[in-house]
Amino acid sequence: MARVALDHLWKIYGQRGKAVEAVRDLTLDCADGEFLAIVGPSGCGKSSTMRMIAGLETVSRGTIAVGDHVVNDVRPGDRNIAMVFENYALYPHLTVRENITLSLEVKGTSPAEIKLLLNRAASTLDIGDILNRKPRQLSGGQKQRVAIARAIVRNPTVLIMDEPISHIDARLRSKVRAELKHLLRELQATTIYVTHNQAEALSMADRIAVMSDGELQQIGTAEEIYEHPANLFVADFVGEPPMNFMPCTPMRDNSRLFLRAQTMTIDAPGKLDTALDGRPGMEELILGIRPVDVQLSWAPGPETVGMGTVRLVENIGDEQIIAVDAGEQSIESVVSSNVRAKVGDTVWLWVNPDRAHVFDPATGRSLVA
Repeated sequence: MARVALDHLWKIYGQRGKAVEAVRDLTLDCADGEFLAIVGPSGCGKSSTMRMIAGLETVSRGTIAVGDHVVNDVRPGDRNIAMVFENYALYPHLTVRENITLSLEVKGTSPAEIKLLLNRAASTLDIGDILNRKPRQLSGGQKQRVAIARAIVRNPTVLIMDEPISHIDARLRSKVRAELKHLLRELQATTIYVTHNQAEALSMADRIAVMSDGELQQIGTAEEIYEHPANLFVADFVGEPPMNFMPCTPMRDNSRLFLRAQTMTIDAPGKLDTALDGRPGMEELILGIRPVDVQLSWAPGPETVGMGTVRLVENIGDEQIIAVDAGEQSIESVVSSNVRAKVGDTVWLWVNPDRAHVFDPATGRSLVA
């Protein structure tokens, strides 16, 4: 396995005047043996990045290094990078065994080594009992494991996975995520995982790179991305249900700094005072609060920060999402299903100020991350 390093990478489609910058000045690295997820909405540049790493797209500017070697001009087949595609790309007329070993046979690998590599992959992925089946006889999870087996028998330097479990039934997806994470840990494979599904990235990856409009927005661990989003886009994209956003105005009462957001008034996060030092006046900012950090009470108390009216109650198993109208602002709260809330109830809100996020509306950047 090897480290993958992207240095000021650009991908530009089209001619001057009609050019589309799909990837702009992207610099990031995936360490040897690391599981790096690249996430973002459709059109953010993640697939173009993946295809450049694999050699399926040319690099417009910048470099891609695998290990100690720049591979910009290296043919895809010579990069020793294996891919697992969204649709698995299995040959329907071949058996599982033949799908897995075909690339080895093309390379001229000896029959004895092919047998050894096949048996090892089949054992690791628990597909030894389906080697003689055709793809049409397999479930989605089995097809995924076959596609991964076909990739790992090549002993690739880097494994790239493009939405590999998007076609698996939702009921099985959580189980498959856990199995895949465990497998890649065992293989110690340098893996770049491309997905639009932030839940997959948060639950599986060592680090996550968030992209938007061709640019890297933030890179870090799942905890760093979720707890300390660098800007409004990351805060809104990562987390389900999405973060609550509302305009707010910072105000001072002697040494106390607090934020007023329509019907709510909360103490400012500790880092905000330093961030505002030297800024002219007390301009309007954007307050962000995750629904899990909004607690509800049916009576006012010393820690409540505002009040509102329950507009919607959505049950999601052992939790429920409660939407509260507070002035002109709708605020969502995630609470236990044991909480008895009805549409029309008057409730009081409590927010831990240390869990609040504050953003500059002009730049979108976090003032407390």
